Amino acid sequence: MKLIPLSGSRSDATWGRCATPVGETLVAFAPEGVLWLSFGVGQRAEDELAEFWRGGRLIRDDAAAQKMADRIFAADDTNMALLVEGTPFQIKVWQTLMTVPRGGRISYSELACRAGMPRAVRAVATAIGRNNISYLIPCHRIVRSNGTTGQYRWGSQVKKALLEWERGAK
Repeated sequence: MKLIPLSGSRSDATWGRCATPVGETLVAFAPEGVLWLSFGVGQRAEDELAEFWRGGRLIRDDAAAQKMADRIFAADDTNMALLVEGTPFQIKVWQTLMTVPRGGRISYSELACRAGMPRAVRAVATAIGRNNISYLIPCHRIVRSNGTTGQYRWGSQVKKALLEWERGAK
């Protein structure tokens, strides 16, 4: 997968609510790539998506979103582009995070070391939390150093479900 930093104007994007192996998801994508995947599907998630894609038009199409979600969860698609908006530091953390294999788990401090910033564990954790493309930028694979699951933007139950699903889908 390739991270593409966003700059300039936003194109039209398709979004919708759809089913995944771990529950309902909100997914959005543009011709250039996937720009949003959240396990929050209420009005708050829709508002967050609209704020993120400010200046671009969002077109709801649940059937197209379901096709995209099916593609995302079918296998690791290394040709998929991910549209991200972040600082160079955040993008570096996300790129490093994407090297953790499906079904793998590492600690926040190990991720910070792998990213070349062993003393920036808290900043790395903050960057992880700013990720808008859950699962594809696999923030759920980061656990506490004591092995416990830890927090997750979309709830600890979703994180646990993702980790369990990945173990079975390997």
